Amino acid sequence: MAGIQEKKVSNKLPPLTLFLIVLSAVLVVGVALVVLFPQYRENQQIKQARVSAAIELEKQKKLYPMFAQAQALATMAFDPELPRVEKVPLARDKIATLSTVFTGIARENGMELSSNSLDINSLKNRSDSVSMELTFAGDLFDYRNCLVSLVSLPYLNTVETIKITTDKEQEKKFFTKILINIDKK
Repeated sequence: MAGIQEKKVSNKLPPLTLFLIVLSAVLVVGVALVVLFPQYRENQQIKQARVSAAIELEKQKKLYPMFAQAQALATMAFDPELPRVEKVPLARDKIATLSTVFTGIARENGMELSSNSLDINSLKNRSDSVSMELTFAGDLFDYRNCLVSLVSLPYLNTVETIKITTDKEQEKKFFTKILINIDKK
């Protein structure tokens, strides 16, 4: 019977011990709330800031090439004045040299003349102008310079049509129809 009484006595804790256990538990929870929870929140905020910074960096990586291109365009010199030349008709015997002239203009401006054709009907009709269709391949800004070179030709009458296309390889083609003044026969 002595063993049974010992069990009853050990199940009852003195009030002071019970108070100390409860106080210890409250202190542990209080320390956790005061010290650990703010650090947890701060870590979450740092993690969120890191994710936001990574997203912003990815946006900037994608936008930087466009920004650099826009900045380069902003610093590019642009002269809105076209060259003024006295218009003189081309001699009919020089019409055969036009292909060489246009190929040279294309090369000077970093482009390629992929095709050129002359409207033979305008030569038969004894008109004072002949129509030509030119196709250049290259960059848009090089094409602008090519057009300025074309306008500076003394025998160019007008640029009638400009059409820009892009093929599967992202190469730009510039179809240009021009009218050239020639001597009447």
